[in-house]
Amino acid sequence: MNTKKDVEIRLFASRKAYKVLDFGDEHRIVEVIRTRVLPAAKAEYYRVDVKIKRKADQTPKYLVAYLLRKDVYLAEVVRVDVESDFHVTDIAWDYDESKDEEDEEDDASMSKGGGACDLDFVAATPVPDIPTARAAAEFLHNLFTTLGFKSKLLLGVDASVANYQMYLSCGLKGFVNIGHGNANEIVVDDGTLSAAWFNSVANQSLKPAVVYFNSCQVHNDPLKSAVMRAGARTFIGGIVNLLIGPSEEVCKCFWGKILPAAIPMGDALHTCEKEKYPEEGAHGITGDTGPFNVTSTAKQGSFTLPPNIKFGVMARTNAYYEQEITILVDGVVEAIFTGIHGLDNEDLGDKVINSGRGNVEVKIKANGKDSEIVSAQVTLAKKLSFGLVGSEDWNDSDYNDAIVILNWPVGA
Repeated sequence: MNTKKDVEIRLFASRKAYKVLDFGDEHRIVEVIRTRVLPAAKAEYYRVDVKIKRKADQTPKYLVAYLLRKDVYLAEVVRVDVESDFHVTDIAWDYDESKDEEDEEDDASMSKGGGACDLDFVAATPVPDIPTARAAAEFLHNLFTTLGFKSKLLLGVDASVANYQMYLSCGLKGFVNIGHGNANEIVVDDGTLSAAWFNSVANQSLKPAVVYFNSCQVHNDPLKSAVMRAGARTFIGGIVNLLIGPSEEVCKCFWGKILPAAIPMGDALHTCEKEKYPEEGAHGITGDTGPFNVTSTAKQGSFTLPPNIKFGVMARTNAYYEQEITILVDGVVEAIFTGIHGLDNEDLGDKVINSGRGNVEVKIKANGKDSEIVSAQVTLAKKLSFGLVGSEDWNDSDYNDAIVILNWPVGA
């Protein structure tokens, strides 16, 4: 069992210009949190993330510590006033940092998000070493892809401020974060995403996303109103503290109900909470509570793989016409398989390819014409994934004229 002396303490750089200075003071900051804050804290904690605010002369002014609870997805916020030698002068518990004036450079460098992206969903957790958080994010990513949507999985360091800002603003159908938060912000891998940022990207930047933050107290102001003002179609999150473990089950249940059927989102959340959570009324939903009613726009034969991994390709044919199978990674041709008179599952070859940025597409032609392609992506044991492709060359409508199987990961 972890004790408070075992809790990991991490430092966020407060400003890019102060990064070297901040990390040079890291040992003293860790000592302050370890000796002055954690002993006085009442709960058990998974981790503490800390940022330092400095005066104009670059000497320390105060620390802001985010105490990430071990039992619930709550980020408790503590302000620690320090002198230039890090001597502690005051500690403020349950600190509301939303009242602080924003740092000018932080405002100037605040990303307003990106343009359109070729994705439907993002499933993310900045705390993948919490087993239920990782399992839920992976479950949702697999659910989205199995249903034909294009999904991105962000784990750990990939669940960063920059990535969240980019993907939340690129026209997604849904964004799910599983991690710690409070009424003002969510805590990601390298910082926080606060109500101030959502307010800065108003004018429908999040449209048409259904945003689900599996975090404590986020379905309260100022964060709730800020997310909706930024253009979210629907916002779902914890009204009160959400238990680690049961809350992920509600989240998985919710998406599992609304994607395949025209069930109102409000009804689905209520049903899942009743079925999966020890108490009702812990989760809130704001905005459109009707059916999700969004179908996949994913192109048949297109797959999203983890970036920069090896994947295998196997090609077969059961056709009279010559089949030409082309494998593209990030739009670049990486392999071509051809064959004719493959009437009995003839082997056209196999190859191992690097996934690049993860955008893989299979194109098939027969007798000089594009074939009709059907595809699906499945995952076994939450680890072994396959991209399955069949094609029809307009002869007998059996969709086995060319068969392509992608598999990953490969290697020992």
